[in-house]
Amino acid sequence: STFLQGLILMNPDELKPFFNPIRPVLQKFNDEAAKFGTTQLKLALTYVYNFDTISHIIVGVTKINELQEILSSYVDFNRFVVNDEKMINPSLWTLTKE
Repeated sequence: STFLQGLILMNPDELKPFFNPIRPVLQKFNDEAAKFGTTQLKLALTYVYNFDTISHIIVGVTKINELQEILSSYVDFNRFVVNDEKMINPSLWTLTKE
């Protein structure tokens, strides 16, 4: 699943000893989320969403509120696509008064 059975959403300090080898990586992931002012959930969804080859995201939930949180964290960046060359190419901007 996108969240590795919820592993990447857990507090690294509360993981079972079995996960000690990846605890530092999970802590870095948490630190990056905090650095960007977001949650591990949003960071994970954004990471997966940015792959052009992925058309669907699979998640697992145990409670309805988990699904609601996931759905509210998902941002469809396609809503922000601008294809007008005059707007996305600064060399084509005409900034003088008309």
